[in-house]
Parts: sequence; C-alpha cells; structure tokens
Amino acid sequence: MDELDIPGHLAVFPFYNTALIRDENPRKSKYPFIDEILWHNGVAELPPWEAPLQYIPVLFKEWDEDFSYVETCFSKKDRKTAYPYMIYHIASVISIISWMNHTRVPDVSAPSIGKELEELKRSPSNIGDRIAFVTAKPDHHHSFKQLQSLMIENRKQFAIVKLEEKKRKSGSFNDSRREI
Repeated sequence: MDELDIPGHLAVFPFYNTALIRDENPRKSKYPFIDEILWHNGVAELPPWEAPLQYIPVLFKEWDEDFSYVETCFSKKDRKTAYPYMIYHIASVISIISWMNHTRVPDVSAPSIGKELEELKRSPSNIGDRIAFVTAKPDHHHSFKQLQSLMIENRKQFAIVKLEEKKRKSGSFNDSRREI
C-alpha cells in the first residue's frame, strides 16, 4: 500500500494538510485517525467503532509509550518536537471517545468537533471546550496537561465500556433479568 485517501471529514488542519497519505507502512508512522483511514480505504476489514475492545487499548498503549518523551519535550520548552505527538494523541482522544460510543470519528473541523463529542453518551465533561483548546494550541504545555487529563478520564470510561461489552457478549444482562 503506497497511497491512502483521507476522508474529507478527517483531512482537516491541524491533523492534515493534504487528502492523501503516501507511505508504505502508515500504521508505524502514526498518522492521526489511521485506523478509520485504513477502513475507509478497504485495508481494514472491521471498522474500529465496531470493535472498541480491539482498537482502543492500542491508542492507550501508544500514549503510555510517548508520554514521558512528550513531557520531556515540554520541560525543555521544545514545542516544535512535541507538536506532532500532540496532534497524533489529540486525534487518539477523539477516536477513543467516538469508538467507546460505537460511532465513527465525526467531522474534526474546529466548529463542529466539540459539539459532536458533547452529544455522545460517554465523553468527558466539557469535552467541547477542552478539545477546542488543545486543538487550537497543541504545542502549549497547558494543552499537554489537558490531554493527559482527558486520557485519564477516558481510561476510566473505557473500563466501564469493557465491562459492558463483556457482559453484552456473554448475555449477562439478559441472564440477570431472568433470575429476578
């Protein structure tokens, strides 16, 4: 695979300046929203919003792997180096929130992303304002701290989602009602 089309609702600044990805191994290069882009291009069989238990842990793992490095960048006031990591992980937060709600990532343009995320059942409080802030100033230390907070909150929500998904798949919700 050498070229991938980026859907219009994702090909938005600051995430992208183009509508194409040219890369032989795009998953390793950490492109924002790559799992949805791969699905859109017919490379992935299963949409990530239909398999949150499979896709979301990967995004948390990547955050854990990058966290110390990005924190070091900010402590050295190296905003330029931190910037692409921040963009990638802001996209990860948006993806996590969307997929926990079994929905595609919405239009990520500035005026609509906050409103879209606010309407979802599982989303951190004040997500609209918070995502607007980190997206507008991704190379600021305060945005990094806000992103860190969003990741923590999303982990807590995801723990609940995991329990609900496992119960739903095992039929525990239905079984417990029959016992009453």
